[in-house]
Amino acid sequence: MKIVRGRTGDAVRLAGPDQVTGVLRMDPVIDEAPVRAFNVAFEPGGRNHWHRHEVAQIIVMGTGEGIIADGTGHIHRLLPGDVVHVGAGEEHWHGASPDSFVTYFVLSVGSTEMLDRPVGDAEYTAAWAQVAPDAS
Repeated sequence: MKIVRGRTGDAVRLAGPDQVTGVLRMDPVIDEAPVRAFNVAFEPGGRNHWHRHEVAQIIVMGTGEGIIADGTGHIHRLLPGDVVHVGAGEEHWHGASPDSFVTYFVLSVGSTEMLDRPVGDAEYTAAWAQVAPDAS
C-alpha cells in the first residue's frame, strides 16, 4: 500500500507544443507505469492534441468549465464534479473553455499515444459552438 499526500514532490510539468495548444500544467501525483495520475490545470483556451490511451483514462473535473471531444464527433461540456471514462484506444482531446481556467484530476492506465494532430483554433471554436451552455 502507498499513500500519496497530494503529489509526488516532483516539479510541476509544463506540456510542450508537441502535446498542447496553450498552457497546461501537470502536477504529478503518481508516475509509476502503468498508472500515471496528475492534477492538471489548463489556462483559458488551452487544450491537448488528439491522443489515445492503451487501457483507459479517467478525468475528474475540479474547477472551471472544460470540453472533451472524441473521434466519433461527440463533444461534451465538462463542469465541476463531472467524471469521464475514456476507453482503450478511444481518440479524444480535452481542455478549457475559451474564457475559463479548468482544473481536473486525471488517471491514465497504460501508455499514452499523442497523435500528430493538434486541435487548431478553427476546430476548437467549432467544438465550442456545438456545446450549448446547458448541454452535457
